[in-house]
Amino acid sequence: MYVPNNWVILKIQGHKEFYKVLAGWSSLYEDYWRLNSGINSVESEYDYWIFKGESGSEYKCHKDAEGLSAITECILGKMIYKFPDKISLVLKTNMEL
Repeated sequence: MYVPNNWVILKIQGHKEFYKVLAGWSSLYEDYWRLNSGINSVESEYDYWIFKGESGSEYKCHKDAEGLSAITECILGKMIYKFPDKISLVLKTNMEL
């Protein structure tokens, strides 16, 4: 189970529409990020969203930690630059994926 410091949900449009978690971690020594395989289901657990991925991975994301870090903002910017009509952010008020 992954527990990121920050996260956002991306809506990807291709042959079909699907959603992914873009997660980021920051520490004193390094920043890193992950993009999950695709969201199969979402559960609410107290102050967290649990996103279950197609590959079996789970992301436990604190509801107040939604947002971008410097590294995930950079990654998202590159993705949108390359695929401007295919990628968009999902608002936290709409977690019914």
